[in-house]
Amino acid sequence: MMKKKVLALTLAAFVACGAAGCGGEEKKPAPKPENKQTTNVKKDEKQKAPEKKVDPAVKHAQEVMKLPHVAKYDKMSKDAYPHLKWGSTGYSYKDYPGKGKEGKGALLAYGEVVAGFHRTLASDDRPTFKLDDGREVKGSENYDIEVLVGGCKGNCVIEATSTYTKRMDPASYKKPHVEKKVLVPFDKTYVRHDENGKKWVTHEKCGTK
Repeated sequence: MMKKKVLALTLAAFVACGAAGCGGEEKKPAPKPENKQTTNVKKDEKQKAPEKKVDPAVKHAQEVMKLPHVAKYDKMSKDAYPHLKWGSTGYSYKDYPGKGKEGKGALLAYGEVVAGFHRTLASDDRPTFKLDDGREVKGSENYDIEVLVGGCKGNCVIEATSTYTKRMDPASYKKPHVEKKVLVPFDKTYVRHDENGKKWVTHEKCGTK
């Protein structure tokens, strides 16, 4: 009876040890597959950012501003009043500035551009003063050049004018000091045509467009 018990215990221990993996080489858990994602994308298959479409009229105006016979007015505006240290440039390509209803779409219709070159006092150079009604305001001094560039083949300067405006004290703030000059008189050989709904220009200097 005693031998049977010992045998039974030995057998049970052997089974338990075998189930637990005792003895011999230790079994290691099988490695889990790595969760890596690989993507093969060919260069020509990469998505390209959509190209921004530029309005042809805007592109034309930008090119006009770079023309030497137009860009020179930027230097002229700086040289005229060196103390006006701040400045900017800009252009109109659709509506003719200062022409009201008559100027609506006038530039765009003939392919013309009005280039603007502007100079002004730096903020720290503008004096502060009070008006008769007690309001405190800042003075201003500005110089502006406007250049009409034709829609002709050569994009010639058809007219150029300048305006100097000074409001540096209470008196001139109410009634500004203004000086207007014609830098280039309007070229009378530049003619706008409007016939049967079609608009074009002719210019003796560079031809018809």
